[in-house]
Amino acid sequence: MRHHLWQNDSEEGEGVNIMRLTWKDGVATLLTAAAVAIFWAFQAGLSLPLLASVRGAATAILLIGVASCATGARMSERGLLSTALGFLSAVAFFAGLVAIIWASESALVVEISVIVFLWAATTIRHALTPTPPAPAARAYEPPLEHTRVG
Repeated sequence: MRHHLWQNDSEEGEGVNIMRLTWKDGVATLLTAAAVAIFWAFQAGLSLPLLASVRGAATAILLIGVASCATGARMSERGLLSTALGFLSAVAFFAGLVAIIWASESALVVEISVIVFLWAATTIRHALTPTPPAPAARAYEPPLEHTRVG
């Protein structure tokens, strides 16, 4: 039997669950690809409106990076890796600000590099980390009847 990242390991639907890549991971992938395309276009010297300068490219990449992180992040994740990825998100954000304020190409390279690393690390983590078990379903309890006193 072949196993895929989007399938459960057991026949009955119980047992070990594999974290599934969701549509959010797909959107984050597309956004990251767009950021890389903007960086590539800037590096290639293409004269695209608003993206031909360091500031323009850094601004677009920063906005796309924030959208990608917001889309791909799962707030239920905790631990040392989440803390490290959060720190790297701050590094990417501040590198973007430095690139915008001082028109620094070096900061632009740091910005895009960290964004791509964050996307790769997060996607791999989502693909390989087991999901926590689903909470047990509560039995149906009919509403209480109200009685009038008096």
